[in-house]
Amino acid sequence: MEGADTIVVETGGEEPESLRQRIARLERDLATQRSLADLTERSPHPVVVHCDGKIRWANPAAAALIGALPVSHYIGRDVLDFLAPESKGPVAARIAELLRDGTPQAPAEAHLVAEDGTTVATECSATLVEWDGRPAVHLVLWNVTERRNEASRLAWEANHDPLTRLVNRQAVSQEVARLLDPSVGAVTGTLVAVLLVDLDGFKAVNDALGHQAGDLVLVDVARRLETAAVGKTVGRLGGDEFVVAWPSGRFGEVARVAASVTAAIALDVTLEPSGQVASITASVGAAVARPGSMSVAELMQRADQAMYRAKRTGGGWAFDEPSFADASRAPAGQPDGAVPRPAQPAMPGRALTEL
Repeated sequence: MEGADTIVVETGGEEPESLRQRIARLERDLATQRSLADLTERSPHPVVVHCDGKIRWANPAAAALIGALPVSHYIGRDVLDFLAPESKGPVAARIAELLRDGTPQAPAEAHLVAEDGTTVATECSATLVEWDGRPAVHLVLWNVTERRNEASRLAWEANHDPLTRLVNRQAVSQEVARLLDPSVGAVTGTLVAVLLVDLDGFKAVNDALGHQAGDLVLVDVARRLETAAVGKTVGRLGGDEFVVAWPSGRFGEVARVAASVTAAIALDVTLEPSGQVASITASVGAAVARPGSMSVAELMQRADQAMYRAKRTGGGWAFDEPSFADASRAPAGQPDGAVPRPAQPAMPGRALTEL
């Protein structure tokens, strides 16, 4: 009888393997599996395994992603419990698809709710595995909150004035272009109104008190405009020029908003050290257009011309007569008078009659 060292195991056509060799191989395989498990346990990337919708295993990074509690706190919990409401449906659908098809899924975004109530943006990849003889889902997550926040910040900065926090020229142009789109106008059935606002007396404050004081005035004007034109797009074009844009159904509303904006921007600033008081007011130009009737540049130019006409006559507000006349004419296929028009020409500062 051969000793233990010489017992062989048939391996189906391969060279015979001794029991000692087989044990050594199995030990190496086990050591490799333990190393892989240890690497997963220590991975800085959150890893979760869930089966039948319940979390069966998670590494410390996964627990740290949503709170400071130990891993054991999360074992047995429903995996959907940690998702933000807007992510529950899409994630459940992806889990069902993976269990049905078994195809590994590319990373997709999912929002988690941390223990402190904050939202954590993640990208998550899913693979079908086996857990205690049952199909399970192996998740690897990446915390992309900072990346998303940075992207949001850059997008905000691209469309806003950093001083007043109003939308900038680019964003205003995009909004006016949207309103002028005939397909949008067909839905709203309204005109597009634009007020161009230029400050009078601002240069004296800037020259006497410096840019810091001037910046405070601009911020104050921005808040006043937002109050006077609630629900409308209020933006800063640059310098001391602002704009208000919105879809308006009647000429009288344009007049009321123009008058409200003009009245809102009336403030006195004391100039040190002389003690003189500088009055800041606004010249406002109003123009309107039917969707599809003109470009953004043309509508803004008409409002700008009206604004300079108001400035030449001492401030207040004025409207661009050609744009109001054009807008008062019914487009082809509609009866005349579909849009109310002024009962009489209006001088700067005079309210238009709403019919």
